[in-house]
Order: sequence, then C-alpha cells, then structure tokens
Amino acid sequence: MQQGVFLAVFLSTAHTPLVLLRGWLSDVAHLNPVTHVLELARQATVAGVEPSLAHTWPGVVALARRAAVLAALAMGGLQRMGR
Repeated sequence: MQQGVFLAVFLSTAHTPLVLLRGWLSDVAHLNPVTHVLELARQATVAGVEPSLAHTWPGVVALARRAAVLAALAMGGLQRMGR
C-alpha cells in the first residue's frame, strides 16, 4: 500500500509544478488522476490559481472514478464474505 501511494504522489504534481517537470515524468503527470485532484484542491488554497471549470471537472471526474472503483471492490469483498 505504501508503494502504491508513493508512486501515485511521486508521479503527480504534488512536489513539483507541472511546468517544471521534464521528459517522461511530465507525460505521466498529465495522465495521473492525483494531479487532477491536486489541481481541484489548489483552486481554494493557492493564490494565482483561478477557480474555473477547466480546473474543476477533471478533479471531480477523478474522484468519482475512484469512488466507483472502491465501491466495486467493497461490494465484491462483501459478496465473497457472504458466501
């Protein structure tokens, strides 16, 4: 679990702004859903990041996908436990 969380955060813009990332790390950060969630959160906390639909919807979609995947995993576990 620690490795998964580390990779999700390391391959996002959590520590380095997207404009400073170079090479393959920049490409991966664009695809990482954690990057979109961080952009969503930064609208409310970081000066200079304009609140806009362009920054909001990718983060909301990433959170909805995460909730759907976790709900599916939970339902699968409950079904296995009930057998």
